[in-house]
Amino acid sequence: MNTRVLRLVGAAVLIGGLGACDGGPTDPAAQPGPAPDAATHLRLAGSLTPDDFVYEVIRVPSPLGASGTLVQRANTRGDLVGRYFTVDDLGRTVARGFLARRRSFQTLHVEGALSTIAFGINEAGVVVGTYQSEDGSYHGFTYDRGEYGTFDAPAGVNFGLETWIWDIGATGAMTGGFTDSDGVYRGFILDNGAFTRIMVPGSAWTEGFGINARGEVTGHFANPGSSQMFGFVYRDGEFTTILDYPGEDDWMSCSMGIGVHGETVGHVAGTYPDATYGYVWHDDTYTALLRVPEAAATYPTAIGADGTIAGYAVLTGGERVGFVARPK
Repeated sequence: MNTRVLRLVGAAVLIGGLGACDGGPTDPAAQPGPAPDAATHLRLAGSLTPDDFVYEVIRVPSPLGASGTLVQRANTRGDLVGRYFTVDDLGRTVARGFLARRRSFQTLHVEGALSTIAFGINEAGVVVGTYQSEDGSYHGFTYDRGEYGTFDAPAGVNFGLETWIWDIGATGAMTGGFTDSDGVYRGFILDNGAFTRIMVPGSAWTEGFGINARGEVTGHFANPGSSQMFGFVYRDGEFTTILDYPGEDDWMSCSMGIGVHGETVGHVAGTYPDATYGYVWHDDTYTALLRVPEAAATYPTAIGADGTIAGYAVLTGGERVGFVARPK
């Protein structure tokens, strides 16, 4: 296996627990619960409801030793990337990334890592993600035609402690998050070797989750002293926040992906009734609501130019599955 190191402009060569909105095993919102029937309550005028989509469920084939499938991103060619869970030689439950082309699955795993998660893929087929070392630290990686590259946030931050790459755009620009020297979790954009920090003004932490061909970034943040999260869009140096779902002030919105027209997808989670729904947000309003059939929680992570949405869901029995949703 070939491994290379990403270089930063004006910086030294760098070598090298999932967020609450990610839907990982430690996310309370991802735990199985009752499948709600709240479409009537939540519907906005003119918006699409869960019944306005056709859903395809995605599972990594069992010969790979997989349990649980989380689709994290898709490109316009229909390639999917994500992760599944398996048991390693020491009996530990670990994550492995996957790349699926025409529904043919390939495992992605950084050599020597404990776990590997593929989070993003662009139109050129370049994959990005995060791996966890045996010492518990997190690092970014790229995968391009059989070659892995590694990345950590630049010197001057908590080097090697926590760096996540969540997505890559058509131009090769990437977005993610890292922990700085003050212990603050910040978002970043990495574009042509230039590392730019992004932080919603006044927030306790900020994370970039998706980036499109225009360099627009979406993600989410939390305010100091609060666990409630909100989505945002960052374009031309300015932040637009995605606030509460109308009529549900105690809900949180987590934005995970951004399309070519600036529309974002993510999920809203709250107490009616313990529901986690997927959403599409565009032009300052929620335009669609999604729920995979028989799911307790639905997490869209990517949206294509034709409106096709990819993501993952937690079924009422606890199984994690990927999905592709197409408007009817």
